[in-house]
Amino acid sequence: RPADTPAVAPSPEPIENAKKIKTWAVVVGISDYVQMQPLKYTDSDSYKFYAHLRSPEGGSVPDKQIKLLINETATRAAIVDALTDIQAKSGPNDRVILYFSGHGMPGFFIPYDFDGYTNKLNHDDILAMLKTCKAKHKLVMMDACNSGSLFTSKGLSETADLYYGALARSKEGTAFLLSSRAEENSLESNVIKQGVFSHFVLRGLEGEADIDHNRIVTFEELADYVVKYVFEYTQDRQTPVVRGEFDPQMPVSVVREDD
Repeated sequence: RPADTPAVAPSPEPIENAKKIKTWAVVVGISDYVQMQPLKYTDSDSYKFYAHLRSPEGGSVPDKQIKLLINETATRAAIVDALTDIQAKSGPNDRVILYFSGHGMPGFFIPYDFDGYTNKLNHDDILAMLKTCKAKHKLVMMDACNSGSLFTSKGLSETADLYYGALARSKEGTAFLLSSRAEENSLESNVIKQGVFSHFVLRGLEGEADIDHNRIVTFEELADYVVKYVFEYTQDRQTPVVRGEFDPQMPVSVVREDD
């Protein structure tokens, strides 16, 4: 943030409302599959996203409110159980996040125990769960091939105060940021040692997407940033997809104030 750009202070009233907000997340990362070709960076991408959620910039989400499923723990049953659990626990003021990094095919995502036919994680099942979820904000980020086919058929720190205050002021909705179009593959890069989509999602969340320098990264800012840089980095081979009914100003992270 430029030195002459003032930080936007959170207003007191929304902070009181913000203390009632809880974030519930399911974070899935699969590199080592039973029947599928291994992936290089999807598990580490998921650990990095989990670390972001635990940080003040990601909302200081308590560990007990995040279900982290990596490799052999990310079976279809475990993912469905985790989604069902947060669906039951989340209230009307809360936020639910689903992050998946792994293989995908048209119409479904691929859990660890997919055998070529059974144990698919169907897009329709995910959409049905989200539809009945009572949470005010629902954020879905999928780093998987063909992910765009999802739509063909105690006290808070100052940083967390800013984050949850903005979240309390934003309107309800469900936002999807998907790594590729229905017909596209989602690419990994040996240069950056990450999935390209996840790489730019994390860079955006860490502050590069904060175009107006107000320390709040909105979903609109993140989506614009990710679409632009993934498209450029992959030389037009991968185009992230943005869908849903949501408040463009819904915050997805805050930027740490310069020391």
